[in-house]
Amino acid sequence: MKRREKNKVAKKIILCTAIVSLSLFVLAQQITHEAVVVNIEVQVRVFRGANFIDDLTKNDFLIYEDGKLQDVDAVYLIKKTEIQREDTDMETEEAQKTFAPDVSRNLVLQFDMKDYLPKIDEALDQFIGDFISPGDSLTVMTPVKTYNFKKEALSLLPKEEIAEQLKEIVRRDINLGSIEYKSLIRDYMNLYRSDMEGDLKLYMMQDKIREIQNNRYLPEKRMDDFADYLKDMAGQKFVFYFYQNENIPLPPFEVEDPKYFEFIGEIMSFVAFDPEKIKQTFSDSSISLHFLYVTKNRYSLGDAENRGRSDMSMQDISSNMFGILGGIAKATGGLTESSANVSAMIKKAADATENYYLLYYTPKDYIMDGTFKNIEVKVKNKNYRITHRQGYFAN
Repeated sequence: MKRREKNKVAKKIILCTAIVSLSLFVLAQQITHEAVVVNIEVQVRVFRGANFIDDLTKNDFLIYEDGKLQDVDAVYLIKKTEIQREDTDMETEEAQKTFAPDVSRNLVLQFDMKDYLPKIDEALDQFIGDFISPGDSLTVMTPVKTYNFKKEALSLLPKEEIAEQLKEIVRRDINLGSIEYKSLIRDYMNLYRSDMEGDLKLYMMQDKIREIQNNRYLPEKRMDDFADYLKDMAGQKFVFYFYQNENIPLPPFEVEDPKYFEFIGEIMSFVAFDPEKIKQTFSDSSISLHFLYVTKNRYSLGDAENRGRSDMSMQDISSNMFGILGGIAKATGGLTESSANVSAMIKKAADATENYYLLYYTPKDYIMDGTFKNIEVKVKNKNYRITHRQGYFAN
């Protein structure tokens, strides 16, 4: 009996020791988890009017995380793909290891368009000829598929040849990708011109509007996947997102007619995702997204497909997307431009990516809790226009 009791006591001691050891291990893991040291990189642009300010130092910047002032550890002035100036209290070699600024460029052209306009040729010639540099990577996303131009090809091939290949791809894919959409628009117009009874005609046209909306639907998962794809890229990431204004002919209604409000509701009800969540996701991806809104649209030009709509007014159905995509651009520190002049827009966006600062700071009391941390950058005693990403997820 005594031996059995001793064995029981020994087992209890071993079990208690194991529990204590496990508890200490878990506690150590928690302490390690909470004591993670991270360096946050923020791409910042500072403007007076349209002019980039390039003479700022580390002491000129104030950076806040969730409203709390942080210490700026280092500031690098970048021009194109070169570090022009380094400002930190560390030795250069130590700073390079600590912050490891990667100024290689990943350029992404995304075309969310229904018509290939002649001005796009000019814009792509300009983009390849004046903006692409050796060492850049280029990704082109069309309504049909994604293309990756290898760095070696961009360095070795003549720029004229690259531009011709790019124009052919974008022209073909925009036309292919819009076939169903344009067919739905034609069906919608044919319904209006039909001899169908009034209420039935309106019902059928509203149903066709729903099909059009489903065709242009941009799901949240697709946006999330796009942001994740960009986040995994090394270096600096610049997205030029082309979106084309969309108009639909609206049947003649009296403004106070309930059918008018019902019809407008169908047209404007397109909501693809939670805008705030998507803005945070893109901001966390550390990219600069420039939203380029092409105002020219074939359905507002009085072309052959609009014959017979003389008693219809044009309704812009892209204003909600303008707000969402413009919000994403702002959240990433990018520009929003609106014009029929595609070349002018892409030049302005490309110029904005040529000069920027990289700011580094170590968040005080950092905890890897998965929450979104808001960033605000200011310049001391100056009222400059400043663009930068909205923040990041602490994970």
